[in-house]
Amino acid sequence: MLSITGIRSELGRVLAGMPPRQWAAPVHVNLAGQQANSLLHDGHAWKDLAHTLPGTTRRALRNAVA
Repeated sequence: MLSITGIRSELGRVLAGMPPRQWAAPVHVNLAGQQANSLLHDGHAWKDLAHTLPGTTRRALRNAVA
């Protein structure tokens, strides 16, 4: 089983579009922080990361357990 947090990100869509595989154990990929990587040149994309990361991490953990 593969679950992805941040599936609407560019990399999330790529992973979701991959052919299904048989995993030895459930796999969860957390791409929630990837959104901040899109505008590294101006620094503004990182300004709220410290506030949003705990919530996205909790959501990723919930999704991984589900």
